[in-house]
Amino acid sequence: MREGQGEPLKFRVGPVELEFTVAVRKEAGAQIKVFVLPWTGEARGTLSTDRTHRVKLTLQPVDADDEDAKISGTVGELPE
Repeated sequence: MREGQGEPLKFRVGPVELEFTVAVRKEAGAQIKVFVLPWTGEARGTLSTDRTHRVKLTLQPVDADDEDAKISGTVGELPE
């Protein structure tokens, strides 16, 4: 921000939004086997629960004087 001090054109920095998604999964399972010669039996079961949480943060950048931050600067030449 110091580089842009004194420049005629400045831009005010708007809100910065950050969004996070967190997924949590719980799983439980059970298995049973039965051996009765010459046969074998097996049973399985699973249970799962999924939850998704969204966290959204909105930040407003400010300068050292607690004012809205401003960005400015110059370009030596325009890109082609």
